[in-house]
Amino acid sequence: MTTESQEEYYPVAVLIEELRNEDVQFRLHSIQKLSTIALALGEEKTRTQLIPFLTDSIYDVDEVMVAIAEQLGDFVRYVGGKDHAPVLIAPLESLALVSYCLLLYAHFIAQPPRRHCCASTRLLIR
Repeated sequence: MTTESQEEYYPVAVLIEELRNEDVQFRLHSIQKLSTIALALGEEKTRTQLIPFLTDSIYDVDEVMVAIAEQLGDFVRYVGGKDHAPVLIAPLESLALVSYCLLLYAHFIAQPPRRHCCASTRLLIR
């Protein structure tokens, strides 16, 4: 690799390293630049390396998950077009599942205890 190409990829390497950072603000900054990372990696490496990495790092603070979801919404062109769009299903499913579980948890924590919620459960609660 020439010095010129090393200098070209250095900012991308910094962004990728920020994706792994413990500081949420660093991760958010890097996630907002995912399109830059994807362009630098190319379609195949985005599909085979970046998307699996994002899928594995979905379980994060809410802000980071929302930022990932927003970025993935426009990612079809970075993975090679509609023929390769199914590669985005796994991280989006993971985001949906985590979000759904968090919503359920928040709902049940916020709700006061109930004796019963419908006639069919009345028999079980007595």
